[in-house]
Amino acid sequence: MSLGQQRASVAAKVVMRRPVFAGAIMLVEGQSDADFWTGFARRGAIHCEPCSGRHTLIQEHATLHKTDRLTGVVSVMDADWDHIDQTQHELPDLFVTDTRDLESMLLRTPALDKLLDNRADATKLAALEAEEGAEFRQLLLARAVEFGRLRLLHHRRYLPFEFRERFVRLNVDKERWRVNTDDLHQELVRQGLAPDVTTLQADLSALPTNLDPWDLARGHDLMFLLNVALDGRLKRERTKNVGEDVLLWELCLALPEGALHPTRLHQSLRAWEARQPQFSFLR
Repeated sequence: MSLGQQRASVAAKVVMRRPVFAGAIMLVEGQSDADFWTGFARRGAIHCEPCSGRHTLIQEHATLHKTDRLTGVVSVMDADWDHIDQTQHELPDLFVTDTRDLESMLLRTPALDKLLDNRADATKLAALEAEEGAEFRQLLLARAVEFGRLRLLHHRRYLPFEFRERFVRLNVDKERWRVNTDDLHQELVRQGLAPDVTTLQADLSALPTNLDPWDLARGHDLMFLLNVALDGRLKRERTKNVGEDVLLWELCLALPEGALHPTRLHQSLRAWEARQPQFSFLR
């Protein structure tokens, strides 16, 4: 199916559902987002429509909001680089995550602590935190930011190569839970991110130092690094690796009631509900 056909099919689904569904309709980027918001909302109060990515979501949202007759439609997408680039989306009823994406928003809450209680070896966790002098959340974030700063350079230079998942997955020492920085930098120099490693390191040092690390750290990188830690340095005896998708679902289930209430996203959705209370869906 072409991108145009995907867009048409999403729009058609929403237009067809609106007359027969009394609740809110939310456009989201992917299925994991749909699963989260469906679980986060009151039962039966929302229908989530995945759009196969951010670009399609924006296009679909714009198309569906061209007519005032289609009410009760809201969209939520990952901020990606919006906060760092200071991008302002002017489309009505389109909201972005407080951090780079949904995963990073969840990992910033006490849900991570509950997940660690359930899955990590407490003695190994305490030893790791004592060794590195910080709590696990900060250690996880610092490792993901190493990739995030490189992703930012790539984003700003409009280079012809993609920042592939393998750059992350092949450059983490799983036994020591460390980023193989030298190997990673050499690989990205070969790809064309900089003419040599010295220049690349200088370019990284020249990036602003006041960037919020939660805007730099990509959720997929964070979840991969979390999975590596739980299957290595923090592994509890007689436990099996469940993978990143299951960990994300467990993180969603561990989210305490009200943990997202202080976020800008939650407040924006509450304001949206106030404007059209017949489509209220938040618990």
